[in-house]
Amino acid sequence: MNQPTFPLNNPHCRHCESNAGTVRYIVRPTNQNGNGGRPYYACSNCDQSNPEGGWITWDDNHGINATNPFCDCGVVSRLDQAGANSTRLGAGNVFYTCATGACNFYQ
Repeated sequence: MNQPTFPLNNPHCRHCESNAGTVRYIVRPTNQNGNGGRPYYACSNCDQSNPEGGWITWDDNHGINATNPFCDCGVVSRLDQAGANSTRLGAGNVFYTCATGACNFYQ
């Protein structure tokens, strides 16, 4: 099985295809979606111009399981859940996505 390795090392943004704006953040402890304290990456270059707000990926193995489908990168995908304010899927809906944020896999 091809599993991603965390922590990631300055991943590339799949939107602008650069790592120049890649920033690692930690979700504030008061997060209402249950993600408090989780590390994630976002692209400061794409933050304003991208509807996803520059989001790249989580920087942990939460939601990664050997039974998940493989993404387009050839690694096990991440099972994730839409947040309370999601307009794309609706709050609480689950989906698979690229675990490293390197490709546009979404199922």
